[in-house]
Amino acid sequence: MRDSFPLVLATLFSLFIALYWLTDDDGLVVQVPKKAQLNVEVEIVNKQVFTPVIASYGRVQARTQGQVVSQIGGQITYLNTGFFNGGFFQRGELLVAIDKRDYQSDVDVANAGYLNAKQNYLQELAKAKQAKQDWHRAQGDKIPPDLVLRKPQLAAAEANLVSAEAKLNKAKLNLERTEITAPYDGYTLKKNVAIGQVVGANSVLGEIYAIDAFEVRLPLNNEDLPLVQLPSVVGGGAELNAATNVTITSNLGKTSQWQGKLIRTEGAIDSASQQLHVIVSIPKPYQSSVYDQPLKIGQYVTAYFSGVQVSDVYVISPQAVYQNEYAYIVEGNELIKRKLDIVWRDHQNVVVKSGLNDGDSLVVTPLGQVPENIHVNAFAVAGTQ
Repeated sequence: MRDSFPLVLATLFSLFIALYWLTDDDGLVVQVPKKAQLNVEVEIVNKQVFTPVIASYGRVQARTQGQVVSQIGGQITYLNTGFFNGGFFQRGELLVAIDKRDYQSDVDVANAGYLNAKQNYLQELAKAKQAKQDWHRAQGDKIPPDLVLRKPQLAAAEANLVSAEAKLNKAKLNLERTEITAPYDGYTLKKNVAIGQVVGANSVLGEIYAIDAFEVRLPLNNEDLPLVQLPSVVGGGAELNAATNVTITSNLGKTSQWQGKLIRTEGAIDSASQQLHVIVSIPKPYQSSVYDQPLKIGQYVTAYFSGVQVSDVYVISPQAVYQNEYAYIVEGNELIKRKLDIVWRDHQNVVVKSGLNDGDSLVVTPLGQVPENIHVNAFAVAGTQ
């Protein structure tokens, strides 16, 4: 038994050597290829044309919003049924009425003063004309002095007439101000008064906003700016680019969409975020024939911009990119690291300008800390060549 042990040991050693070395027909010794250590999925990449969709987030605000202010004081005698929180009103409707009796009296008094001043002026005008005729009958062609022609008296009467007319117009204006009408179709955001309440001049009666259009203030990341067509200023006026459509979505209650337009950019970079903000206008947000449900002031929405088309780029999955700068490809069953020139990315796509070649087998399987040049088994992802 002991005599056979060296023979067994030699046999095992020979088998071990045979697993790693073989001899070809020419008597040369060759090494057996290494066994693959990892299975990965790959997809074939090629250059393409890509149009990025850039997302941003903001809150809806009214394009036209303001306070309803009483320009005169008095007791509230009427409130429109739409002048309540959330109430709707149409342009030209009476929103608030203030007791007009005192102001009507002021108009009557001012009108009487105007008529009296007008009569005095007409009398002075007649006296001046008569004085001129009397002078020429007595003095011939001599030039009469101003006092003879009653010019100072006529000027004073004219000044009194102008003053009386101005007082009358002011009294009429205050009378008109007892009725506050809606300047546009809109909704009431807040009401501060009630019928019977006495208000003073410049009192804030409520807040309203127009519904012809809403706006959304949206920040854009600095890396997104080259890929968004911003409104350009030509000749002192804003000129809209062709591709300025923006899709607005919200899941308040149910997912809905509205169509807007990028109309302008803010004049300065936001000091807090160091980002440029743009303004998107949404026309007729309450039009039921176009939208399932209306937008609300303060509603949080997502905006999607159709970006500038880029060509000769590779569009790959974010999971194939590591440390935002490199990816792995498979060449001859070996894992190779490639440094990427990334021009844009979001949660679904990474746009690469250089670092890849047409036909490369890009590894899409998430990898941990793996060494480069290890041998792998590559399997093509369904749908790729």
